[in-house]
Parts: sequence; C-alpha cells; structure tokens
Amino acid sequence: MKTRHKFGVGVLVILSVIYMFNASWIAGPQSGEMTLISHRGVHQTFSRDGLTNATCTAERIFPIEHQYIENTLESFATAIGYGADIIELDVHPTTDGEFIVFHDWELECRTDGTGRVRDRDLAYLKALDIGYGYTPDSGQTFPLRGKFVGVIPTLNEVFSEVPNMR
Repeated sequence: MKTRHKFGVGVLVILSVIYMFNASWIAGPQSGEMTLISHRGVHQTFSRDGLTNATCTAERIFPIEHQYIENTLESFATAIGYGADIIELDVHPTTDGEFIVFHDWELECRTDGTGRVRDRDLAYLKALDIGYGYTPDSGQTFPLRGKFVGVIPTLNEVFSEVPNMR
C-alpha cells in the first residue's frame, strides 16, 4: 500500500512540474497583438479533399486567382505587403553547398525537372520552370507554365530581400 501511495505522489509531482514549466502565465504578459504567419508566402489555393503527404497540390489548384507561386521572392514580398509578421518557408541543400527555398522533396510535381531537390546543383534548379506543373483542370491547361523560369530563390536571396522578417 505504501509503495502505491509513493508512486502516486511521485507521478503527481512529475505532472505538476511539467504543468508549471509549460504554463502560459510563466511566459509573462501577452500584448494581445495578433501575429500573422504566411505559409510559404502568397500561393495558389487547392482542394484539400483526400489530401495525403504524397498528393501533388499543384495538380489540384483552384482556378487561378493571382499570379504568385509559393516560396518565391515575389510571393514573400506580397505576403509582407499584406501584413505578414512571419513567413514559413521550406529549405533544401543543393549538391554544391547552397540552400534553396522550395516546398517539395522531389521536382516532378511542380517543375519541369526530375529527381530529388537535394541531388541537384544550384544551376540546374535555377533553370527550372517552377510553374510548370500547376493545373486547375486535371492537366487540360497549365496557366502558370513558362511564367516562373529561374525564380527559385536561394536562402541568402531571401535573407537579402527581407532582412528583418522572421
């Protein structure tokens, strides 16, 4: 009986410590200000029905609403113009030691390239059309094809373009 009681008290102490170190009131007063986080800048919207980790979202965009593609300098600048405080972006290493900003692990979904992003050098990636795979009508038309050639940014370009952005 005493062992069970000591075990119960121990668990209670551990849970109390976890709560205390995760309590929001410890972080201090909140400003009440909202923080706007832009997910990959301004991007094309797409259907989320049946979405999985393997889904190519470029192949299921809604009809074109604007001329921006995610993870480009122009989409980041536009998001900032709309009031974004923070921009979430995706970064991949290249074979020649650079870091590029691109969402997918592989190139086939959105671009006219092939293979894994991390298996390519910067020159190859910079030559790609990243609007190549976007289609709102199951491949009948590709309204962004040819408009985004050579615009994959490096991480350094993003830092230079938006130096004070989180």
